[in-house]
Amino acid sequence: MRRGSNFGKRAVNLLQQLRASVAGLDKEQQKSLLKSNERTYRILAYMLIGTDRLPEAHQVLNLFKDQQFFDFNRGTDQAVSNLTLTPRESAINATLEQATLRIATVGEQLAQLSHKVDPSEGAAERQRLEAHLKTAAEGFLLAVKQADTEFSRASSEGNKVVDIADTVQLQKTLRELSQQTGQKAVAIYTLLDKELEGEGDGSFSALVVTPDAVTFTTQPVKRDAVNEKALQLWGLLQSDQYDPRPLILSRKFFRNSAAGEQ
Repeated sequence: MRRGSNFGKRAVNLLQQLRASVAGLDKEQQKSLLKSNERTYRILAYMLIGTDRLPEAHQVLNLFKDQQFFDFNRGTDQAVSNLTLTPRESAINATLEQATLRIATVGEQLAQLSHKVDPSEGAAERQRLEAHLKTAAEGFLLAVKQADTEFSRASSEGNKVVDIADTVQLQKTLRELSQQTGQKAVAIYTLLDKELEGEGDGSFSALVVTPDAVTFTTQPVKRDAVNEKALQLWGLLQSDQYDPRPLILSRKFFRNSAAGEQ
């Protein structure tokens, strides 16, 4: 699982870089790209939650929500962020990136040679580069194997990031809101499992960020019930004549979690 979350973080960080490079695309094209990448963010969030790395899962969900907002509100200036890596992830990723760079460098040299040299010429140089490419590929496979071995170790040292800037800042804001309003403020990030997008039932989960902690809770729900409540809530949010709070899903599905925090 730790190996999976490491490669999941690498994937999300690459998607974040892609997001920055396509910032000038048409809004509909950006929406299509966002939709196609949503599953990667969500799977990584579940993987981190499964290993009790809740602040890191919060950062993943935060990046995705930032992407939803800032990518489609072009008047808002927001830098694209990357996920925070653990010390172990940073060390292993540095090794993998070096191995990847060696392959890319030799591959580029081979491509340049094929354009500059007649196929009947430069055979010795081509053989030399092909031998280097094979060595580089073997080095990359070895780096992947070493990463697998490293992440299989039972030691928990270096497996978590304790202080995530996104979480620290949000908790600071929640404390300020609580002081200003006299009521406890929390932030809730919801997750629907894949089954609810098809037919049948599934689970409705929430990552709850309070001024002092990050918790996770999940409840089994019926797909039709979620759709019905979501439509009702959306309808109430469109009118200033009704109070939508009695229909907020968290009050029904996450009552136990709220009680545990009091």
